[in-house]
Amino acid sequence: MRLKPTEPPFGLGLRLACRLKLQSSLRLAANLGLTATDMLNGRGSKRLCNAAGFSEDKWPGGELAPDVKTRTVWVRGHALLLDDWCPTFRRWCPACLLDDRTRALQNGEPIESAAWWRPEWAVRSYLNCSHHACALIERCYGCSAPQRWHGPAVDRCHCGAILATDETIPASVASWETFVSDRLAGDESRALLGCDPLRELLPAVERLGTSLLQPWSLSRPRADDVTRATAREAAMTAISNWPASFRRRLDEVAAGTGTDLRPRGLIGAYGWIHSEWATFPPRTELDRQVRREVREHAIQSGFVAAGEPLYDFRGGGTIHMTTAAGRLAIGYKRARQLVADAGALPSGTRRGVAFPLDPVQIEEIASQEKRTICFSLKHEQADLGVGRQQARRLRATFGSTGPGWVLRLIESCAAGCSTSVLVSGARPLPNACQAVGVPLELACAALIKGEIKACSVDPDRAGLGGIAVQTSDLRALSTRPVSIERAARRLGIHHEAVRWLVRHHHLRRHEVVGITPGAIDAFAATFATATELARDAQMSTRALSSYLEARGCRPAFGPPSCRQVIYWREGASRALSGAQ
Repeated sequence: MRLKPTEPPFGLGLRLACRLKLQSSLRLAANLGLTATDMLNGRGSKRLCNAAGFSEDKWPGGELAPDVKTRTVWVRGHALLLDDWCPTFRRWCPACLLDDRTRALQNGEPIESAAWWRPEWAVRSYLNCSHHACALIERCYGCSAPQRWHGPAVDRCHCGAILATDETIPASVASWETFVSDRLAGDESRALLGCDPLRELLPAVERLGTSLLQPWSLSRPRADDVTRATAREAAMTAISNWPASFRRRLDEVAAGTGTDLRPRGLIGAYGWIHSEWATFPPRTELDRQVRREVREHAIQSGFVAAGEPLYDFRGGGTIHMTTAAGRLAIGYKRARQLVADAGALPSGTRRGVAFPLDPVQIEEIASQEKRTICFSLKHEQADLGVGRQQARRLRATFGSTGPGWVLRLIESCAAGCSTSVLVSGARPLPNACQAVGVPLELACAALIKGEIKACSVDPDRAGLGGIAVQTSDLRALSTRPVSIERAARRLGIHHEAVRWLVRHHHLRRHEVVGITPGAIDAFAATFATATELARDAQMSTRALSSYLEARGCRPAFGPPSCRQVIYWREGASRALSGAQ
C-alpha cells in the first residue's frame, strides 16, 4: 500500500479492504479485531498501519479523535465542530478520483486501491472541490444510491458504476473550501484565520457573512444550508479585502439610523450586529477585528464617545460627569451645561450612559469660571470614594494635617503594596470595613501604623476603594458584639460561666454593650482555665488544683459563684514553672 499522508483511518481501511479483495472495510475491521466505531473514530490506527505495511509515525492522517463532551473532533491536530464532521456517508470529487486512477496507471500502482479519501470531504461545510472547481457528489451516477463509508471502494459503487469521471458539475470555488483544504494540509498562513481552530472559525465566518448579506434587523435571521454556504463565501471575500469591505457594509447598515422603525443608540444603528458581538466574548481573531471595526465606526459616526467603554475597551485617565460636577462644586445639570458651553462635551454622548471627560479640560473650565477646587466635604467625599458620614469621620481623624490630607491618607494606606492583582478573599477597604463592622477611620489608622497590610492597589479605581485588604485582618479591629456561644468557643469556657463573667463585667467594657473581640483577647491574655493549665502541665485537673493551692495560688473565679475554675494566668504560670 502506498502512503497518502492526509488520508483518514476509515479511508485507509477502505483502500486496504479493496487491496485484499474483501467485500467492505467492515470485514477488514473484524479481521483486525476492530469495530465499525473504532474505524470511524480513528482507534486501531497501529493495526491498520501494520496491515498496510508502513510505520504509524509516517502517517499523520491517522490523528483522528472525536470528543463528544465538547462536541469537537480532532483531525490531524485541528479542532472541528462535531456537527460539521460526517464521514458516515461519503462525498467525493469525481475529478480527484479520476486523477488518482490516471496517476496509478502511470506509476504502476494497482488501480483498485489507487483512489483515496480526502479528509475535507467529510467536512459538511466543504461543498465544492477547491482544486477542480466542481461540486462534491453524494450519490452514484448509475443507481442514485448514497455511498456509505465502508465500501465497496472509494471510486466504485455496489452497482458496479465507476465514480471517477471527468463529467463534473461546475461550481464557484469559495475561499472557505480552499482555506479548509489548506488548513488540513498544514497551511496556517491565512490572515485573520491562521491561528484559530476550525471549530471556532466556522460560526465566526458564517456570522460575518450573514452580517454582510442580510438587511438591518433586531435579531439574527435563521439560515438554511444554502444561505450559510453563501454567507461563508461572502465572508471570505470580505476577509480578502479587510477591512474596507466591512466598513462599507457598516455604512450601509447605519444609513437608516433615526427612522421611525429603529430604536435609538447602537441597536438602532447596527441591530443584531452590535448585540451579538457585544454579548458573546470573542473566541477568534476575526471576532476581535469585527468588534474593533464596529467600535471605530460607531465613534466616527458619532454614535458613541471616543473614550466610552465598549467591547472590552477600558479607557484611562478620564472622569465622568458626576465626578466633574463634584470638582466644580456645582450640581450635575449645571455642570453639564457648563461643560457643553465650553465645547468639552464629547460627541456621541447618550442619555443614561456615562461618558468620559478629560480632567485637564475640567480644571481649565474651573479656572476660567474662577471656581477653584475647594476642599469642601463634597469634594473630599468624591476623592475618597466613600459616603458623607464616613468622609466626616475621616476628616475629624486625619483632616487636621491641612490641605491635601485626602491624597496623603490614600498614599499612606497604600504604602508598601505595589501589586495590582486582586488576592483571593480580599475586598475593597470600605466594603471590607462594612462587612466586619470596623470603622473606616480605625482601619486606615491600622494601615498607617502597619498593624494590617494592603493586599493590592488598583490604580484604575479612585479613592480608598482601590485599596484591597483581607477581611480576616480587619476582624481583630472589630467592635461588633460577639454572641455568648461564640465567646465560649473561643475561650474554651462553659457558656454559663461566660454569662456569669458578662453579668459581673469581667468580660465586657462598660462603654460597649456586648462582648467585643478585643475584650475576648484581653481576657484570654489575663486568665486561663484549669482545663487549659492542666493540659499544658500534663496532669489532671484535680491534681493541678491541689498543686496550686499548696503553693498559695488560688482561683480568680470558681464555684460556687462561677461554674468553672479560672486562674490568673501569670500567677498560675509562675507556680507551675517550679513543677516543670
